Amino acid sequence: METENDILILEKHLLGGLIHNHEAYKELALQLAPEIFVEHLHQAIIKCIRKVDFELGAMDIHLLKHELHDFRWMVGNRHYLDNLPTDVSIAQCRAYLEMIKENYKRRRLAELGEYLTANSNNPQVNIQELDNEISLVNEDIFKLTREDSVKTLGDLVRNLRLMQEDELVATWFGPVLSRTLSHCRKGELIVIAGRPGMGKTSFGLSQCLHVAVNENTPVLIISYDSSATAFARKMLMQFGQLTSNELQKSPVDENTWYKINKAEQGLSNTNIYLANHAEYTVIELRNLIKRYKQIYDVSFVFIDYLQLIPSHRRMNIREQEISFISRELKRLARDLEIAVMVSSQLSRAADRRSNMGIPMLSDLRDSGCIEQDADKVLMLFRPEYYGMTEFEDGSSTHGKAELFIAKNRNGPLDKVPLNFIHEYTRFTEDKTRYHFNDKLQELWMPENRADEFDSFTPF
Repeated sequence: METENDILILEKHLLGGLIHNHEAYKELALQLAPEIFVEHLHQAIIKCIRKVDFELGAMDIHLLKHELHDFRWMVGNRHYLDNLPTDVSIAQCRAYLEMIKENYKRRRLAELGEYLTANSNNPQVNIQELDNEISLVNEDIFKLTREDSVKTLGDLVRNLRLMQEDELVATWFGPVLSRTLSHCRKGELIVIAGRPGMGKTSFGLSQCLHVAVNENTPVLIISYDSSATAFARKMLMQFGQLTSNELQKSPVDENTWYKINKAEQGLSNTNIYLANHAEYTVIELRNLIKRYKQIYDVSFVFIDYLQLIPSHRRMNIREQEISFISRELKRLARDLEIAVMVSSQLSRAADRRSNMGIPMLSDLRDSGCIEQDADKVLMLFRPEYYGMTEFEDGSSTHGKAELFIAKNRNGPLDKVPLNFIHEYTRFTEDKTRYHFNDKLQELWMPENRADEFDSFTPF
């Protein structure tokens, strides 16, 4: 481990390289936060380097000296810049910066340790304050691990195909959904919305099972509404095609025992993690998901449901609180490069309209920011719940549902018909009722790929 004197020498070499090699500064500029430097004088120098570069688009050591003249740390250090190394390569600057950043992380963790030691046993210090301090340090460190956010269009276009493949997390549980919604992607916030009784939780669990079983992708499920045991029961029913009565009856007949045993064996091999009796604030939620991302490489998270997530901030207006939470969930998905699906309630406005409850984006409860932050907004509607017995074509609505794709950043808006199997609380696609939009049919389902539509195998 480097001593403080070693770090000061690295900082001098890095600053010398940045001053005398402008290309090095241009490449590393976004990573040069003043606070990562130990020496206050070095923090002042990097601030002045930024200012001179911004004003000139180049580096001039005389202007730099002029800018530094008023800093109190320059007293007795008038020739400090002249003594910095001048023959530092870009590669060396990169290496020195990484070592300086690593030292900064260790310093912040040490400061956190001292803070927790001094305050953890102090009854006057609120536990939430300790948790907030941990999150702030965590965020500071996390910022240093992110790559530069600004890239050239040429670089992005050249790597577009590779980037698109790398962004994919999983397909959807049906081929129509996968083609229309174009996969679940890293950084996406997906909202599954509906009035109570529409099956939002069941839809989310159907997708979680598909991601874990068919895609072999680790999944984290966080419920604010039910226990982990209740969710495990629902997933056992969906996966094993078991009814609630079959799970409850005693004694269990041989056929039911076989189905239960087979389903348990299948689910035991999946990477599905369930948080029990969740009461996490947004910050606690972020820390939990980040931990499971680091340990288990979780890439898909389902949260049930948005309006029950408490905020660590006290706000007088619930709409502001929900807006803050939705922005944080989007930020969480982007920063951790995961797909986050969250269920959301709809307002009663849908029930009062003349179209018998068909949902709209404006029905999202408590906040218009939800539709702004989300990459996809999916709205569930079950006609039979509202007493509708037939569709317009005369077919029965029993066990049927409609999924309205109300927002889709990576594809078209559409309506996907679903089957809702009551006894298993499970959703599947109803391919018999789906009709592609004529203008989009060729794009989303060319003839030479039509065989894929019928070859999809559910879990």
